[in-house]
Amino acid sequence: MYGIEWEQPAIIAEGLAQTAIHTTYVGDFLTRVEKRASENQIRGRVIVSELLEKVHSDQRFVNSVRSGNPNDILNGVEVVCPDEAIEYLSQVKVEPDKLEEMVVENIHTAAYMASASVFHPPNDPRFDFFLIHHLTAAPILLLINQASWIPAAVKLRVLEWKNRYDILHYVVRWCPPLRITSVASYVPKDIDLVDSTEKLLVRFHGMPDDGHVIKLARALVIAQHVSRKYGNRPWIRIEDDATWLRALYLLLDSTEKNPSFPWVRSAGWDGAWKELP
Repeated sequence: MYGIEWEQPAIIAEGLAQTAIHTTYVGDFLTRVEKRASENQIRGRVIVSELLEKVHSDQRFVNSVRSGNPNDILNGVEVVCPDEAIEYLSQVKVEPDKLEEMVVENIHTAAYMASASVFHPPNDPRFDFFLIHHLTAAPILLLINQASWIPAAVKLRVLEWKNRYDILHYVVRWCPPLRITSVASYVPKDIDLVDSTEKLLVRFHGMPDDGHVIKLARALVIAQHVSRKYGNRPWIRIEDDATWLRALYLLLDSTEKNPSFPWVRSAGWDGAWKELP
């Protein structure tokens, strides 16, 4: 992403080279989803955040992949219940005339998924180490959409696959509850609170960090900014600047308190929280 953003061809080449030697099982599965989607005669656009919520409420489907340790079964959905997963994921389609809006929808939904899944009472809130990457990677869609050298068909396909993989990985992490009202009502640990995400963002600059925290903070603020244009859309889940600010405070509080490793791995799995405060 940063190679494209900062126009660094060597970094782009390195990223493509690394991609070329990875296994293809995720791509193979998403190709099956794509084939099913081409046969699917669904009318109207499916809202991705609604599909996430629908998947979470489908306990029969979710429970079918809840066996063992989710960190050991990244391909669990493809193995255990591929037909059900394909049926869900194939509902996601991108309308060419709404590409710009649907890029923002994906970024917004990734922010919703990452920030609303941090609660597991009585544990302290923590962001899921796996789900955060769906948000930190999401701004690349803005760059791809602006690139004149990338064909429109490729832009559409990348966005469809990104949406589908977001949902797939949410299921793999056992569908943690998405509690956006808890984000909105969160009480930060600071006594003197700032009134904007931009003012809070500077607090992350000097934090001990391997890069994950600051990338996530940046992506949250980007998601906030690009979402403002679409405040009346049905896919909006983080509805106001106050809730965006609370999401950023959640990130600050959870990472400042646990600087060595502030994350949870697979937030929907109770076992992942067992040894955490």
